[in-house]
Amino acid sequence: MSTQRKVCDLSATLKRLGGNVGLLYQLVDLLHEDLPSYLTRLHLAVAEGDAAQVHLNAHCIKGLVLNFDAEAAAEVAMRLCSLGRRGELDAAPEILRELDIEIGRLNSALRAELVAVQGRAPHSPIPDED
Repeated sequence: MSTQRKVCDLSATLKRLGGNVGLLYQLVDLLHEDLPSYLTRLHLAVAEGDAAQVHLNAHCIKGLVLNFDAEAAAEVAMRLCSLGRRGELDAAPEILRELDIEIGRLNSALRAELVAVQGRAPHSPIPDED
């Protein structure tokens, strides 16, 4: 990919939320509650060659990450979604590895960007890295 896509943009997300930091933290909590199960199901669907489940779970992941203007992760998820919709999963394992990398980058970027809003809310919704 020749153009650099944003890992995330919390200032844009916060602006859409009317500056409501508490709501931002709820969105981050939701991401970290839902994303692991979608990723697990996506990995399973790719391994089993289940195009419908690849499409569904990639679509859900795309929606979750777009809340944070995570263009890079959304673009990769959209590619998987398209493969699933077309039933063409030959490239899915490689693209799934790209998605895992982008999700890791997103988690790191969220952790870093939340430092700027840390004083505005009572807790940090980003879990520590294992």
